Amino acid sequence: MKVNFREDTAATLELYVPEKSAVTSGTVALYRSTGEEIQAAAALTADTTSATCANTASQGASSLVLANTDVTGTFVAGRKYVLKEAGQSWEFTCKSASAGVSNTTLYFTQRLPFAVTTDSTIESHRISYALTATHTEERDENYYATWVYVVDSDTKYATQTFDVVASVEWYSTTWDYVRGTYTWIDDIGLDDDDLDAYNMLRSAWTNRVVPALAVKGIDIARVRDIDQLRPLHAALVSETVAQNEAMRDPQKVEAYDIAQQNSANVLEMLIAATSWYDEDDDLVAERTEEEHLVQYRLRR
Repeated sequence: MKVNFREDTAATLELYVPEKSAVTSGTVALYRSTGEEIQAAAALTADTTSATCANTASQGASSLVLANTDVTGTFVAGRKYVLKEAGQSWEFTCKSASAGVSNTTLYFTQRLPFAVTTDSTIESHRISYALTATHTEERDENYYATWVYVVDSDTKYATQTFDVVASVEWYSTTWDYVRGTYTWIDDIGLDDDDLDAYNMLRSAWTNRVVPALAVKGIDIARVRDIDQLRPLHAALVSETVAQNEAMRDPQKVEAYDIAQQNSANVLEMLIAATSWYDEDDDLVAERTEEEHLVQYRLRR
């Protein structure tokens, strides 16, 4: 999926290599869509995080305990890694990593598709490059990066496109960030340590918030104040919870109807408060004199 970066802002361009194995070295060069070079080939950064498994885990487990002496580097929430076990490999996203005195517990956003033995290994297949504000100084589509990297002594090549836009989504896949930001999770009956809650939040943003705005003709890349979308996200998650409850209990259909209406009301109020949206894509938010405070109340 193409990545968006905010104009005149430093950022990190990253790629998870399709070989799903650790990269030892390489370079990356950057170009505009016209082919104009904006960065000559420069050294990339290869993530060297890895681990060997001294403990076992059953199929379906959502965490794995690693001995600190068997861990190299630091596992980062929101990043992807590859678990390799007896000819099988599994790409997963790190939900969090809790380091103790002698062990590190690695939590997944998915569940293990197979059992883990003491012969299993984990490694990163992420490479990255630090973009400066100079690299993103001009808004345009289809910039591209050409990566040249070495995996298992073989030289590989990849091309990655990206856009430089007025605004990008604030939403993070890091669970610790979500728990710290979404103080209303418990209020709508979700456990903030539950994998299903995490996945529901991600799904609601991608499958509910973005399409709801698109129907109204709003391009997510031109939202100037992305934090104004949190109320809509909260309302749509609440509606999803109410829908799931109504499917199990017909007596809760009315509560679902109320949640649906609440989501519609929040969306309409948000559309009316256009100070956060750059309608004509000129980097200036429209009708800035019309400041609206979007108020909402979550209903269970």
